[in-house]
Amino acid sequence: MPRALAHLLAERRARFERSILSPALLAQQVQAQQARVLNAGTRLARAAATQFDRRSTHLDGLGRLLHTLSYQATLSRGYAVVRDADAQLVTDSKTAQAAGRLSIEFADGRIAVTTAAPVSRKPQKAPGGQGTLF
Repeated sequence: MPRALAHLLAERRARFERSILSPALLAQQVQAQQARVLNAGTRLARAAATQFDRRSTHLDGLGRLLHTLSYQATLSRGYAVVRDADAQLVTDSKTAQAAGRLSIEFADGRIAVTTAAPVSRKPQKAPGGQGTLF
């Protein structure tokens, strides 16, 4: 057999023997795959924690925005919400006067009130044709 052919056969035989599954080779491959899985698990846990932190921060921001835009925040700045007996908003004095019974909501609670007859703002004339200062 020529030398070149013998060398080629020896090389192929060595490659074949290396490719045969052996317990040592299988153990080595299992360890390599375990390392890859462990690495992927670590990266996944880190990515999940980062995503959770981002979403948590975003949700906190939305909560602050909701509070800022809520009517309760407006009440805490000194405003009040007026409702009639049917819990409908009252936005003008004419409706409030006609309603009779009202509920006024402040930042710290509600009170019930009743409206009285309108107070005349025109000065009344005193006897003798002269007006009063009161």
